[in-house]
Amino acid sequence: MASVDVVIPNYNYGRYLEACVNSVLSQDMAEIRVLIVDNASTDDSADVARRLAAADSRVELLLRPENLGPHASFNAGIDWARADYFLLLFADDFLVPGALRRATAVMGRDCGIAFCYGRDVAIRGDEPIPEVEPQPVSPPLRLMTGRAFIERFCRLGVFQIPGPSIVVRTSVQKRAGHYRTALPHSDDYELWLRLALYGTVAELDLSLIHISEPTRLLSIS
Repeated sequence: MASVDVVIPNYNYGRYLEACVNSVLSQDMAEIRVLIVDNASTDDSADVARRLAAADSRVELLLRPENLGPHASFNAGIDWARADYFLLLFADDFLVPGALRRATAVMGRDCGIAFCYGRDVAIRGDEPIPEVEPQPVSPPLRLMTGRAFIERFCRLGVFQIPGPSIVVRTSVQKRAGHYRTALPHSDDYELWLRLALYGTVAELDLSLIHISEPTRLLSIS
């Protein structure tokens, strides 16, 4: 059974944090760890995080006394990760049941896949999490060479890749390294291109559900 480490960066999203963490802990995976990195939130995030960690030993905490910016949270998570697979999931994002099993099963069948991503449902503001139909155990997928992914990305510009659905092989993430603080607005895009240098890319279920101006994403890969 594959192991997955999930890093949840948080800043003032205490109202979503419990639902986010529980969406990870309820995944049908035997080995899963969660690291909540709180960037000196001024709401009740730290209290929520402590309560979640006290209730489940799989939850670990990094509660910063000062706000060091988002890159410090992302990169601390990369350094912490040691499982087979790695996911960066923001505190206002959620996973549907089986999302991690579907992603890791695809990558487990092909050790050449550097990372995979799926589709999402966007949620406006504080709207409730919508009902999502059960997803297929083996979703349709498209494999791209790393070069093809990079060419497509550069040709089309920022085509839609739901960040909450990107599951990375941890060994590849370690080789690609950290998010670059010199790129505050394109740090994730640049890292995805670097990750693609280390293998093929799997796109799960080509259809995409999108609502304009979302503030939260529900990953259903």
